[in-house]
Amino acid sequence: MDLRNTHRQTGHRQTGHRQTGHRQTGHRYAGRRYAGRRYAGRRQSARRKRGSLLVEAAISAVLLVTATVALLKFAKAMKVLNEQANGRLAVTLAAQNAIGRLQALPFALIDSSSDEISKAISETCQCDVDVKTELFESNQRTGVHFVVRAKQSDSVSVTLHDWRFETTGDDDE
Repeated sequence: MDLRNTHRQTGHRQTGHRQTGHRQTGHRYAGRRYAGRRYAGRRQSARRKRGSLLVEAAISAVLLVTATVALLKFAKAMKVLNEQANGRLAVTLAAQNAIGRLQALPFALIDSSSDEISKAISETCQCDVDVKTELFESNQRTGVHFVVRAKQSDSVSVTLHDWRFETTGDDDE
């Protein structure tokens, strides 16, 4: 009697390798019963991994492009703001320079020298400087009101005001 196949006849559970169904672990087909399915599953998993890697790479590329575009827009905006700030600083300094020169003049020469000062500063600063002077009286004292407008472009302009009263020492100069 052959004892190797008795389990099939009696209905007993097969002994041997649990996953493959082969009794002998050293058998040449041991471990290969489900091998095709197992490797196919691994191949499918590898395909999934490659697919998810492609999706991750595409998402990373989109994020990189988005970040690059945002940085370029930021750099452009910073350049525009920097140019505006430089222009505003230039016209502010030009207007303050005009007021400083007017304050340094003797009171009697302020009105006649304002156009010369305006032209000189306009040429130096490469911006339009307009100086207007208005005489006024307050408490029986004569004064002058300076209005200095400096303009580099339509968007960059500054207007400064200053006042000066005539003093008794100014008449001697």
